[in-house]
Amino acid sequence: MSYYRQSLISRKILQPTVQLANKIDQIKRQLADIMAMPLEHIYQVRLLAHQLWVSYKGKDGRCCSTFFSYRKLPVWQNLVLQAIAKSQDLPTAIKLRHILKSEFKHYPYPTHTIQILQQALETHLNFLTYSPHIVP
Repeated sequence: MSYYRQSLISRKILQPTVQLANKIDQIKRQLADIMAMPLEHIYQVRLLAHQLWVSYKGKDGRCCSTFFSYRKLPVWQNLVLQAIAKSQDLPTAIKLRHILKSEFKHYPYPTHTIQILQQALETHLNFLTYSPHIVP
């Protein structure tokens, strides 16, 4: 495996600014849950190439902003599950497994999300390994 850090975004497997563009309301709800604040306190969300920018009402009532990892959101988990399902051959799925190992090592994933994604990938790899292949 190469030296440079691999990620789902840098390898263009996932493109959150495109794939999540129509999910801003859903993202706001998920952020409100994770940040433990009312939904109306999330003012604005911007999809950046590698993370979110979030504007919100702080505890003191002022407007605050922060960067937030896509990887902490359930909507991200769904994108990764879709990428796993789309890997139609064993070499592609194995490459995806290597990239996910790098992701889990270098980026903040919730533990339960790691478990779900690993299980889905292993199940898919087993399916690709042991399913009969139709030869034309």
